[in-house]
Amino acid sequence: MTATFIKSLGLNAFSISSGPHAVDVHNGRIIRIRPLHLDSQYTPEQIAPWKVERNGKTFQPLLKSLPAPFQLAYKNRVYSPTGLNIP
Repeated sequence: MTATFIKSLGLNAFSISSGPHAVDVHNGRIIRIRPLHLDSQYTPEQIAPWKVERNGKTFQPLLKSLPAPFQLAYKNRVYSPTGLNIP
């Protein structure tokens, strides 16, 4: 059975890159780590992102989390022979 969990994969609780990510798990093993799309559960009006307009251009945040490279490689770290040794 495949399930998706919302997890924070930062190095510590105060890490700037510790935003939520979608972690797909099948039979107790991590299958993939991917960005969490906020607009899959909420409308942009509910999220109310900031918006800045300057010189005819509009700047606003993405509606998804952006995992750092070390967070995307977390699956390899967990299942490495020299990694975390989690059963």
